[in-house]
Amino acid sequence: MGEIDIERMKSFIKGYDLLRKLDGDEVAALPTYLRLAALRFWLSRLYDFHNVRQGEDITIKDPDHFKNILIKRQSFKAL
Repeated sequence: MGEIDIERMKSFIKGYDLLRKLDGDEVAALPTYLRLAALRFWLSRLYDFHNVRQGEDITIKDPDHFKNILIKRQSFKAL
């Protein structure tokens, strides 16, 4: 759960490069952006978990899912 598929990521970057070439700084920043995305989803799930709104049909999802992804992203380095 939450593992990065390196081959898929390389294919994504290769496809993106067909539209616009990523420079070295952008590629180097990808691990940071992956961590930020996981953090954003973890925080939104934590908020919903601890602030249940009565009368609204909201599915509360497990915040630990994205917490675990965030932890795994801490060790991910640039390609």
